[in-house]
Amino acid sequence: MIHEVQHYIMCKSNQYSPKWINEGISEVFETGYMRGKYLYSEKQSDKEQLLKSILKRQKVFQLKKFLSESNDEWKKHDTTYSYTMSWGIVYFFI
Repeated sequence: MIHEVQHYIMCKSNQYSPKWINEGISEVFETGYMRGKYLYSEKQSDKEQLLKSILKRQKVFQLKKFLSESNDEWKKHDTTYSYTMSWGIVYFFI
């Protein structure tokens, strides 16, 4: 539920955000819960393992290319790849 609410918030902000950040934030906080006035996200070990597996299979991950892709280019990737990489990048920064 929080995943979809985050999409709604991003849409209503009237600010453009790349697909990777929109989906990455949604993926990180889909396990979110409120404690007082703060939103927390539980560790997602399954995504962490999937990310490690993807990165092991790839010889080189082109971060700059991934981050600069248009929304249409982002959608051309395998869904699991796109969402997992987006989650991993946002999770790293949070």
